[in-house]
Amino acid sequence: MVPAGVDVGNDSLIGVMSTPPAGITCAPDGTRWLGSPSFELPVTESVTGFTDAQTFHPSNGVVWQRAAIEVMRVVLPGLIAVASLVLLCTAIVMAYAAFPLWGVVLLAPAVMFALSLVSILVVAGLKKILIGTFEPTIQPLWSSYVWLNEVVNALYETIVAAAVTPLMGTPFIAPCLRAMGCKIGRWVFLETTLFSEFDLVDIGDYAALNLGSTIQTHLFEDRVMKADHLRIGEGCSVGNMTVVLYGTEMQHRSSLAPLSVLMKGEVLPAFSRWSGIPTKPVDSMPPVEEIAQSVMLGLERALGLKPEPVGGARLGLPLPHAIAVPGRFERGADPADRVTLH
Repeated sequence: MVPAGVDVGNDSLIGVMSTPPAGITCAPDGTRWLGSPSFELPVTESVTGFTDAQTFHPSNGVVWQRAAIEVMRVVLPGLIAVASLVLLCTAIVMAYAAFPLWGVVLLAPAVMFALSLVSILVVAGLKKILIGTFEPTIQPLWSSYVWLNEVVNALYETIVAAAVTPLMGTPFIAPCLRAMGCKIGRWVFLETTLFSEFDLVDIGDYAALNLGSTIQTHLFEDRVMKADHLRIGEGCSVGNMTVVLYGTEMQHRSSLAPLSVLMKGEVLPAFSRWSGIPTKPVDSMPPVEEIAQSVMLGLERALGLKPEPVGGARLGLPLPHAIAVPGRFERGADPADRVTLH
């Protein structure tokens, strides 16, 4: 989240749900920031082995290849949506010719449900054709894997997410996401459609993913895409608007408060409760109003509307810049490495 009047320097990174450092008009070049208000990350994982042509300066031929796939990304969702609309209209016209009006009214919802189900299965089939099964990977921006992944995401967001949104919070959304490749246990409460690399998601029985929670199985850093598994264990709870990054595991009955970010490589122990950006253990979950107030305070400080506190004062939640974070971040390790939090 970058406020008006603040620039981001060259080769800089503003983390997930984070702001630039408070009291400045430009984030310094080559720096990495996390939190709201933010603190500077000591080390971030870097990837080597890709050429400049694969990340920043592609050849004309590669640009044309991407253009062709981008046309597919734009056209395919519209074709499926229009085909569904034509079939719906055809079915209603045929029903009107064969049944009284009350029969058409009763039949229309069933036809729409059937067409939605068919559309989900078509998208799941196209995902199998274009990508197959998602696996942990590291890919440069200018690669066909990234572009086809965007085609699948466009199909999912336009067709599947729209079809399953009315089903959020019901048992009927889980089978639709399983069709896309997600591994979802029994009696899982799902009030979100924010998934991407579906085969990398593993959700245990009786878990709860609340409104707007994001299951983020990939990130782009320095124009390189990194994707890995994540595991949300049995009975776990993910709060509203919380982001769970790849390479993480929530063990049995662990909980994340609303508006939190679970950093990649972290493991939450069983029966523990966590909150914040980045997360820290809490004795009990703070009220949603308290968390929102803390986030708004961070934004106000980033905009310069409030002065910085002396000595890490707190309002509702500890301010991220007052948190010591040794060992929380990977130091050039393999993405599969984990850091268990205590």
